[in-house]
Amino acid sequence: MKKIIFLFGLFFCLTAHSQFWIDVSARGGWGPTLLINKNVFQDDSLTHQFSSGHTFGGRLGLNFGDEHSINFDISTVTFNQDFEVATANAKQVSFSSLDFAFLYKRILEGRYMEIGPVFSQINDANNAGFNEQNWGAILGFGRSIVGSDRFAVNIGVRLRYIFTDIMTANDQETHYLRAYTPYETSTPLSANIVLDVEWAVGVFRTTTCYGKRRFVSF
Repeated sequence: MKKIIFLFGLFFCLTAHSQFWIDVSARGGWGPTLLINKNVFQDDSLTHQFSSGHTFGGRLGLNFGDEHSINFDISTVTFNQDFEVATANAKQVSFSSLDFAFLYKRILEGRYMEIGPVFSQINDANNAGFNEQNWGAILGFGRSIVGSDRFAVNIGVRLRYIFTDIMTANDQETHYLRAYTPYETSTPLSANIVLDVEWAVGVFRTTTCYGKRRFVSF
């Protein structure tokens, strides 16, 4: 009886294992953009116009089973906001940034939801007076439209909101053609339709009994 228990335990140690797998992806997206400022919303002489931007990027995903993953995401983002000005020519506020995000992703029955913080570094702008380093959050959701165990194409919507004020207090007049009192922060919101192509790279396995690790590429 003891030998049977020993052999059963040995078999369990050799066959049972915990594992996570790694994937990478490339992504592109486009969608409406909105620069939020309370004073501008209340100013009838400066009116928001429909504006849009785009994003391109990639990610590295660490997947724990089939439902949970942690993703390291890097993207270039272009943001635009057009204004109609009652007393002057049309005005545009635009900039591009490099974003670094750390996202939790939940996958269930071909659908996904992602959420996490993002650090945004503004690199290029159509005029001066931007705070270069900003923090925000990303919320996304979508589903797989085609794929297999190693390859998938996903479509979804990604919301990106920057919490910190992207403008400096001294330069709001440059962007809005006037200085408002009291001062209100300016925060950008993007809602992009995204197409994501992902590839499974390999699986990293750990035996439960002896802690031996091995990476197996697909």
